[in-house]
Amino acid sequence: MKKPFWIAVGVGLAVIVGALLVAGLFLDRVVKSGIETLGPRMTGVTVQLRAVSLSPWSGQGRIEGLVIGNPEGYKTPHAIRVGEARMAVVPGSLWSEKLHIRLIEVESPEITVEIGPGGNNLKRILANVEAAAGPGDSSGSNERQAGASRKLQVDRLVIKGASFRLGATALGGSVPVRLPDIQLENLGAGPDGITPAELTQKIFAALVEGTAGAAQQAVGTLGKEAVRSAETLGKEAGEAAGKITRGLGELFKKKD
Repeated sequence: MKKPFWIAVGVGLAVIVGALLVAGLFLDRVVKSGIETLGPRMTGVTVQLRAVSLSPWSGQGRIEGLVIGNPEGYKTPHAIRVGEARMAVVPGSLWSEKLHIRLIEVESPEITVEIGPGGNNLKRILANVEAAAGPGDSSGSNERQAGASRKLQVDRLVIKGASFRLGATALGGSVPVRLPDIQLENLGAGPDGITPAELTQKIFAALVEGTAGAAQQAVGTLGKEAVRSAETLGKEAGEAAGKITRGLGELFKKKD
C-alpha cells in the first residue's frame, strides 16, 4: 500500500512543479500584454513595452523599454521613455484578488514636455487617466469597462534621476532640467486597495507637479541668460530670449 501512495505523492509534486514552471514561462507574456492593453485605455495614448521579466517564486521583476506616447496633435514622438524599472512583488499575491507590490523603482526616465492643442502634454494624459479612474469611486464603471478592476497595494514607488528638456532655440538649443526624486508610499494600504488607474493617476500627478516646480527654476536661469544675450548679441537676440523664458513659464501655468 505504501508504494502506490508514494507514487501518487510523486505524481502530485510533479504536477505542481510543472504548473509552476508553466506559470513562470507565461507570466511575463501575460504581464506585458496586460500593460500594453490596459495602458492605452487608461492614458489615451500608445504604450509600448520591450520586455517584462517577473519571477513567480521570488517576486523580483524588471520592465524594459517602456515608451508612453503623446496625445494626438503633439509633435514629439513620446511623453515618457523608461529604459528600465524594477519591482518587487509578494509572490503569493500574484494569484490573489489584491496584488501586493513592495517596490517599484524607475531609474532615469526621459520626459518630454510639450505644449499642444490640449495644453501641457503631461496634463492632457493626466486628464485622460482621471477620466478612466472615475469620479472618486475606486470601483467606477469606467474602469470596470477597461478591465482594470483588480486591486493593488504599492508600499513604495520611487522615480529617480528623471530629467526633461525645455526648448530654448534662441539660447543655442534646449536646456536639460533635472527633476527631484519622486517617492510615493503606502498606496492602497487599506483593505480596498488601489486600482491601476488610480495608481497611474497619482504617478502622473506627481510628475506634473515635479516638472512644474523644476521648470520654474529653469525659467529663472533662462531669464539670466536672456539678459546676457541682450548684452552680448544685441537687443533683438535679447528680446527673443526673453520671449522664450516667458513662454516656458506659461507652458506650465496654462490650463487645459
